[in-house]
Amino acid sequence: MKKLFGLVLTTVIAVGFLGAFMAVGPISAQTLSWDFQCHTHSHPNLTKITENEIRAEMEAVNAAFTAHGYATPDHLAYPGGNHDETVDAIVSEYRLSGRVVWGFMSTYPITDWYTLKGAQLKRITPWNKIKAWIDDCVADNALLVILTHDVSESPTIYGCTPEKLHQTLDYALEKENAGLLEVVTIAEAYDYWSTANEGKAMVVFSFDDCWKTDYDTVYPMFKDHGVAGTSYLITGAMENDAWDDTAQRLTWAMVDNMVNWV
Repeated sequence: MKKLFGLVLTTVIAVGFLGAFMAVGPISAQTLSWDFQCHTHSHPNLTKITENEIRAEMEAVNAAFTAHGYATPDHLAYPGGNHDETVDAIVSEYRLSGRVVWGFMSTYPITDWYTLKGAQLKRITPWNKIKAWIDDCVADNALLVILTHDVSESPTIYGCTPEKLHQTLDYALEKENAGLLEVVTIAEAYDYWSTANEGKAMVVFSFDDCWKTDYDTVYPMFKDHGVAGTSYLITGAMENDAWDDTAQRLTWAMVDNMVNWV
């Protein structure tokens, strides 16, 4: 994400209004900041809408970011992981990468940033599988992008429990402390991998759909460990009474706190 911060945790925001604004990145003395990225404005299946509608989704996200004082996002997570050549071509006009919801990890060299692989951390994902993701990432000097949704004691089918997320984070940090990998944001991962001459073991924790648990549960957990992650936001779900469960989504005030690491 193009912001004037150090480490950034990525959140993708789907946006609720259109228009042209000049991007302004807020200035902070903090060395850590949550990274917010794009999950479209209204969370459509991008392969089922027109080219103009895809562009409108991107423009709406950009407008929401800039209206709240942030530079436009660089990275996108496809709603439902759905994309095709037409979607990729249009998204590439606005974003540097597009993340899917399968494939686990990427090895050097990454030749297609618009089919960026992701490993789904869900409430039913067994620990031995999660551990193998991280072990394989280290063994192959790979980029592992872990994704989940809401994080609560009773998560949706696509979310996970705080205990499972904490166990996963602790194991990744154990490897990081041993000098075997780095826990980074999607923006940091792209900065390295897009110009790299060799692979490096990196793990990104990413969170889709701008659930309020990003702020209430995930952010305090990661802040306590001194690391940041990436949230892909649906901007049209934020502070929008027309959205059925907007009360369960992030607000821009929460985004500000996470960006400013408070």
